[in-house]
Amino acid sequence: MLITIKFGGTSVGDADRIRSAAELVARVKNDGHRVVVVTSAMSGVTNKLVALVDQAAGPTAPFGSRVAEYLRFTKTLEQDHVETARRAIRDPQLVENVAQALYTERHSLERVLIGSHLLAELTPIGYDFVVSEGERLCVPILANCLRDLGVSAVGVGGDSHDAVGRPISGGILGDSDAHILQISFNFMAGLEYACIGCALLPGISLEFDE
Repeated sequence: MLITIKFGGTSVGDADRIRSAAELVARVKNDGHRVVVVTSAMSGVTNKLVALVDQAAGPTAPFGSRVAEYLRFTKTLEQDHVETARRAIRDPQLVENVAQALYTERHSLERVLIGSHLLAELTPIGYDFVVSEGERLCVPILANCLRDLGVSAVGVGGDSHDAVGRPISGGILGDSDAHILQISFNFMAGLEYACIGCALLPGISLEFDE
């Protein structure tokens, strides 16, 4: 059976909870099921990103000051997630894998923030990218935590593609959006496990007959 499990922000709120979430998935996998996990951002991260975007939309600050603020924010965000990975994952190489993924995510976020400041405009796509960054930061931690437990796991972010090369959205999905079901079936082809970042999806655990 293919089971889709959604973890909200509280369930992945810190290193211990991420580890517990991974252990739950491992138990389901060991029971013989195939599993797709949808994870929210860690507790409080999305709120911080929304506040950053709202602040950016306020009175224009000097370019150097605003860029320095962005860089401090993104660096702190990266460091917090790396520290979480160190506490949640035992294997140093897997922690390094997470650190590399988080470094890439940080620079992608910085490009969007600085670019939008230069243009004096944050497009709807840019807004979605920024506020869904927390999910993309959480995915590599949870995926590598599962690998640490011996579960074959692959992380899927907002710029990822499914098994046949079509883009997979790791951003915001509405309550009526059934895309996660398509992700489940498409991406699980040939894979034992997938970990997908997704914001604002209702807390669900869906089961499907193969």
